[in-house]
Amino acid sequence: MPWDPFGIREARDRKLSEEERKEVIADPGLSWKDWAIYQGLKTWVGLALFIGDCLLFAGLWTGGSVAYRISIAPAMAGAIYLNYLLWSYLWYVPDIGQLRKAKQKRTLLHPFPVGRWTPEYETYKKSGLRGLHAEEVNPEEFL
Repeated sequence: MPWDPFGIREARDRKLSEEERKEVIADPGLSWKDWAIYQGLKTWVGLALFIGDCLLFAGLWTGGSVAYRISIAPAMAGAIYLNYLLWSYLWYVPDIGQLRKAKQKRTLLHPFPVGRWTPEYETYKKSGLRGLHAEEVNPEEFL
């Protein structure tokens, strides 16, 4: 018997019963579009932003004059902040516990209440911030 510490071969070779088969077919999971927006594009957008930052740095470093090299720090700080803004616009998910305690204020760190490409955004569009924490269980109720 080959070494299989995680039971991968056993799980792969297991036959599904008819009932399990019907359950799997009835609930296929996320559509391709939802998977790409919610999970798949995070890697590629992050990589594209990193490449853009590297190109900016290389362009300023090889600019030739001292003024270009002095401008590297503020330019990179601005570029990284713009990257963060784009990332939070697309995928920021607020901490539900903090939403219960206080109203969310838009700040420089969290300028958007909910990321546009998150499942929580659909709830936010329908009912606002109240709808987000209405679905969650309050752990203080059980103490």
